[in-house]
Amino acid sequence: MSRPRVLIPAALISILCVLVVAIVGVGAGQASSGGGASGNTIVIEDPGFSSPQAALQQLVSGVATGDVYSGGEACATASLAQHFNWTTFERYLGSWSTDLSYMPSQYEYWQQGNAELFLDRCISTMRFMAMQLVAPNVLGLAGGVYTGNPQKLAAELNPAELSKLRVARVDQVRFAGPALESLRGVCKWEGGQECASDLALLQMGSSYWLVGPSFVEYDGRWRIASMDGDAGEIAGVSALDGAVAVSKAQYETDLAHVRHVAGKDS
Repeated sequence: MSRPRVLIPAALISILCVLVVAIVGVGAGQASSGGGASGNTIVIEDPGFSSPQAALQQLVSGVATGDVYSGGEACATASLAQHFNWTTFERYLGSWSTDLSYMPSQYEYWQQGNAELFLDRCISTMRFMAMQLVAPNVLGLAGGVYTGNPQKLAAELNPAELSKLRVARVDQVRFAGPALESLRGVCKWEGGQECASDLALLQMGSSYWLVGPSFVEYDGRWRIASMDGDAGEIAGVSALDGAVAVSKAQYETDLAHVRHVAGKDS
């Protein structure tokens, strides 16, 4: 069922973006200094997986351990930069901005920058998911700004429980009619041979969380394209949610609803 979306204030998003850029900058420096990469060589790697489920397992493992680069390997980054249909994407988006926008990937010159932006997006999603899992009250603050005791906030953001995080199940969603056309439209600008959008149930201790990732396949290998895919959107998951708390019974209800809506012929 559709759920109200939490609006995250610009101040919090700005802080998160600074942290993400700092992390990515360090990683990019280590990668380029160690490998001697130069010119337009893409140093970010996303090896791909034999199935969408394996890709999700990799990302969730990265969230559980705090290894954002291991988790980031589950996402389409370098491969997406190489296959990215920029013209179709901008037509789909309807506008273009000079501020942190993707560039035309038919030019090899822009592919490294696009790959880093795709990795930024993946790491940012993982951070929001981690915060949602350990401190949902922080993301749900009135106005989104915390002005209380920083020690109390630090205690709320303790990531110890994340070590218990695992994928409990992944359920395929079959699309038809308008929902299928929407999925194909996204797949076209991703340049994928095949795309999918599923629902999954995560477990952390005694709590359960719904996620709705989308996946893209290049040359038989699967990557995560987004954690707010078409199936997730039908279930009410946004990119800023990362994950939505549910009971096992509620997950079954949401799964039935998503399959019903996605499978409509018209």
